[in-house]
Amino acid sequence: MTYDIDFRFRLALNPEGLTTMRTTLSAIGDAIEDARNAGNDPESDPAVRLLARHLGRIASVRAGDDRCADDTKLRHDCLTRIDALAGQPSIVVLARRSIAPDAAARRIFCREAEAQLGALAAAFGERAAAELRRGPDSLGRTDIVLVTPTLSVRVTTDLPRPGAEVAYRRNDGANDGANARSRTADIAVLLDPVQFARRIRRELHIADDRQPSPVCPTKGPDHGLADDDPRTYGQHDNPESLSRCRVHP
Repeated sequence: MTYDIDFRFRLALNPEGLTTMRTTLSAIGDAIEDARNAGNDPESDPAVRLLARHLGRIASVRAGDDRCADDTKLRHDCLTRIDALAGQPSIVVLARRSIAPDAAARRIFCREAEAQLGALAAAFGERAAAELRRGPDSLGRTDIVLVTPTLSVRVTTDLPRPGAEVAYRRNDGANDGANARSRTADIAVLLDPVQFARRIRRELHIADDRQPSPVCPTKGPDHGLADDDPRTYGQHDNPESLSRCRVHP
């Protein structure tokens, strides 16, 4: 299965944070990998090409907003791709790549993880009593934890091997279920919160004695856009908290 995210397009449209050849080369490498993961040819990917031109400007020490003639079309193509990807969750892609050194990618991941865990709490019938906690774990990886009266679910990035990004266990009423045995699942299970809730109840032997809250289709988060261009990358840094869920840093 292929996945595409708009992260590289947003970065290519606003690369001001890429001020050295090293950081720009790293961004180009990530963009090429994302394009391949999406089943696209990196050679014709507008984000890859825009970032390559940004590298050329750094290498030639050209200052100011001195864009190449074809930048306008490439920028338009990036905006078109952002529009096409709007509403598509990127949590699967971000969880399977190293985002520890990338603050912008971590913000996007945290927002999407909180949205999907909130939908899971609703499917489990415990949204009103749910808490979301965010922070690095003991190894410095990004952690988002959902805690309800009967359940704890942890989403972690930057694991050495994919397929165990989600850990869940029954809450025993003390220490958020620290004494209970955890099970793991691939990050993709969060894309279907209703089915995952059923799986959790079945595997952890939790009776369904509550009336589940309606689960609205999860919409892709606002990744932090500029006021003057709703599709320009990275202008607002504050993540949005889920309504009706308490979020703890």
